[in-house]
Amino acid sequence: MYWRINMEHPIQELMQNISQKNKEEIICKKNYFVFLDGKDYFAVPLEAILEIVEIKNTNELITIPLLDDYILGVLNIRGEMIPVLSTLKMLGFTQEDVFFQYAVVIEVAFKTAIAAREIYEIISLDEKKIRSKALGENSSNIFLLEEFDYNNNIVRIIDMPRLFSSIFLK
Repeated sequence: MYWRINMEHPIQELMQNISQKNKEEIICKKNYFVFLDGKDYFAVPLEAILEIVEIKNTNELITIPLLDDYILGVLNIRGEMIPVLSTLKMLGFTQEDVFFQYAVVIEVAFKTAIAAREIYEIISLDEKKIRSKALGENSSNIFLLEEFDYNNNIVRIIDMPRLFSSIFLK
């Protein structure tokens, strides 16, 4: 796996911070990328991320009619067309607007990007701080089975392989 990060100042600092941490500490912990979509905090395992692209102009996103509402459009990233998906819509949350500033490129079955309004931090989290989400909470969403507390907020960990296999194998 390669790491190709196309990021500016704030995100570069995050990547430098993670590379400067004690390697033993990182090995003993799980690493997550925390982002905000709408008003909700989500985390994706760091190893799933290929790159982060800042969207400077909304015209960069090419919308395609007659697609499912969770597909916001496609981005041309160095000649490669990457679909951009709404995390909130995929997970069944209501979403007032589709404003996002970043596209987090991941690879599950193929390259795709998830929209992120704000990027917060790359964190190394002790597995003991991750808790299973009670099945009866908020919804019967089987893609958010774990969560943790972060700066007085609940961060939901997205099970990306399960989410993508359920969406694309309909």
